[in-house]
Amino acid sequence: MSDDTAPAAKRRRRWWLIAVVLAAWAPLVCILILVCIDAIECALFGGAVNAVRKAATARRIRDFGGPLENFKSDWGIYPPSVPEPAEGRQYGYQNLVYYLTGPTGEGWGAAIGGGTPWGGQGAGRTYGPYHTIDPSNRMPVGTAPGVCDAYPSPRRPILYFRYHADRDPPCDVRDNPVDPTCQTGFASQAHFELSATYVTPDSRLRWQRDDYLLISAGRDRLFGYVVEDETTGEVRPARNREEIRSGAATCDDIGNF
Repeated sequence: MSDDTAPAAKRRRRWWLIAVVLAAWAPLVCILILVCIDAIECALFGGAVNAVRKAATARRIRDFGGPLENFKSDWGIYPPSVPEPAEGRQYGYQNLVYYLTGPTGEGWGAAIGGGTPWGGQGAGRTYGPYHTIDPSNRMPVGTAPGVCDAYPSPRRPILYFRYHADRDPPCDVRDNPVDPTCQTGFASQAHFELSATYVTPDSRLRWQRDDYLLISAGRDRLFGYVVEDETTGEVRPARNREEIRSGAATCDDIGNF
């Protein structure tokens, strides 16, 4: 090879090596770009999606307000949340739908032959239905449905607790599922009260409301305050208010308080 062609040959080999390296790395570069785009989209749009679902859940909870007040106006009290297993309703959130819509969805009184919510007969006019439940929002449980929140997976019901002034405790965690994992309900009465009560400036414990509570599990799909182990990632129910004050326990439930 002449002195004139040697540099040209070296340049060709150099560019060829560069081309090979680029060809080998191109798929990895594309993958990295796609991963970055996906992360950006999750950051930008994931928060927006959660905001929409949170707002929709809050709206479903608010939409129960008028029907519950109308029911109370007609019958003197809010629907009970104490389970009625003999009637196929194991949880308070099932009672909520049953009493507001009636046994056939047509309300009470004349619409169903005079029947009342308390089992008597003779109501001369139709009462309700107090609420219309979108079929897509129903959460089947046996023969008695509840209403789920706006988060699609896994579906969780909006829990319903009526405040019973003559009962101790006035709101009982057993009116709805009790679940040590917090997935379908609160872990215990003490765990429930971390969310359902607050401490006044003079150190007294007060319930968030003295009529009824409606509670969604929120984005994390867990009810109540939970603590995540930084090493294992395991989640457990919060044990006390100190864990809440320290920031160790977090809660993103959505409720009417």
